[in-house]
Amino acid sequence: MKILQSLSYYDPYISGVTQYCKVLAEKLVARGYESSVICGQHQATLPKQEMLNGVKVVRVPVLLKLSRGIIMPTWGLKVWQLMKRHDVVIVHLPQIEGILTALIAKLFRKPVIAVYHVELILPPGLANTIILAVVHVSSWLVFRLADRVVSYTEDYANSTKLVPQFTAKVVYSFPPMMLNTKKVTSAGVDFKYRDFIRIGYAGRISHEKGLQYLVEAVSLLQQKQRRPQYQIVIAGPKPVGEEEYFKQFEGLIEKNQELLQYLGPLAPLSEESIRNNERGTLVEFYQSIDIFVLPSINESFGIVQVEAMSFGKPAVVGDYPGMRVPIQKTGMGEVVPIAQPAAIAAAIEKIVADYPHYAGKISQVTELFKLENVINFYADLVAELTNTPPLPN
Repeated sequence: MKILQSLSYYDPYISGVTQYCKVLAEKLVARGYESSVICGQHQATLPKQEMLNGVKVVRVPVLLKLSRGIIMPTWGLKVWQLMKRHDVVIVHLPQIEGILTALIAKLFRKPVIAVYHVELILPPGLANTIILAVVHVSSWLVFRLADRVVSYTEDYANSTKLVPQFTAKVVYSFPPMMLNTKKVTSAGVDFKYRDFIRIGYAGRISHEKGLQYLVEAVSLLQQKQRRPQYQIVIAGPKPVGEEEYFKQFEGLIEKNQELLQYLGPLAPLSEESIRNNERGTLVEFYQSIDIFVLPSINESFGIVQVEAMSFGKPAVVGDYPGMRVPIQKTGMGEVVPIAQPAAIAAAIEKIVADYPHYAGKISQVTELFKLENVINFYADLVAELTNTPPLPN
């Protein structure tokens, strides 16, 4: 069984969508499927074709970049060539070229699975308004052609403009995540004898992540007491198409040097990095923080919050559809109104005051979001759409 996945960016680019596709592709290979990915050659130095951990990666040359989008004139030709020898196509949305992938798949009578990761939001401006309209139409057309539409949660799906129009096709699965399964003993932390309480954030440095609200929240906490002090630790890559916002973020760092530490991009979690406790990766980051905060104003789920929980770190997240689900289901943190620094600060204080209550629920997290369940979901879905038995685990 040969599965082709379509998305704009792939490894070494770091994002939630990229990591979703990468983990899924590699785990399908481990299960016995042939797995390929078609994506953009977002860096000219990247090879146009290579094997990465058993996954065949085909990169299409990029002619032009528009905000986060990339224009690839030969995309249709490459998809046509690949479609002849694949059985199922998974299109990751939002992606403007996704409509070409889905249309060609239908011409070859191949099943299409559309994964709707998030409803795109871009900074104001005429160009971004046009891009959003094109992406919206492209996603709608993919939904029309798709045999199944995958959403992370019903909570998020019901909040979107598009998904409720295709309820007969919608199925739900948590995203595939690399989680820490080692024993963690973080519930015994006593902050009375600590100089710092470390508040962490990991993810793209993007306007929709609301990092300014996190900084304002921790500034409020600093004003209340001298010890322990609070420190914000941020890990994440500079986003494509948001150079202006990144300049604002650099200004935020400059104004809050004693409060904020920016680590830059770190290697994502992998079985190897977790097993070996690799330094310079997200493993070291999650181990070093006390509380994780996801202050996003647009997020369909927030894989990073679950990663942090698997290391025994409670989380504070915004009350946003989808994003609030992990804490609602596990109780390992607090849900607060979005874009409210005072609410974030109050939630951090609440967790610090009763840390063992929040940090002692790791087993619920690792069981609920088990990676094997997601791979089984896709194996069953592929079997259903191709009328073949799923490959055994």
